[in-house]
Amino acid sequence: TVLKNFWDGFLPVDVNSIAAKLDIEVRFLSWDELHLSGKASLENGKRIIYVNPTDSIVRQRFTSSHELAHHLLNHVTPENPCFRDEKHTFNGDYASIQERDANRLGADILMPEYAIRHSIEKENIRTVEGLASKFNVSERAMYYRLKGLNLVR
Repeated sequence: TVLKNFWDGFLPVDVNSIAAKLDIEVRFLSWDELHLSGKASLENGKRIIYVNPTDSIVRQRFTSSHELAHHLLNHVTPENPCFRDEKHTFNGDYASIQERDANRLGADILMPEYAIRHSIEKENIRTVEGLASKFNVSERAMYYRLKGLNLVR
């Protein structure tokens, strides 16, 4: 898996470092693309992730992870060289299976199950807020991750 092979084990997970180890460059969107949250693209054979510089750091981190997931899941190919993610892409009711898969893998990378369980059981961090802070993600992202792991109702 990506985490096993490329994560240094420290929190918060350094998504950009993982991307760099996979030879995926992370850049900021240009000013005329700020209506997007991010995009994953293939440009002259180079895999690139773009994030919105006007978004909060936690949002940028989730976007990086989500766009990384598009590359890892082979959603970005020479035939389909660009995946643009509009601002609404990350809300839970977005229909595309590829977007849901990228959200799921992105969340797995940013918030590894082992590290969440360790934080709860060994460090006694038992609030969504506390865990979100430790993992440098939004409380909403942490809540959905915990829900997906059946750790909250």
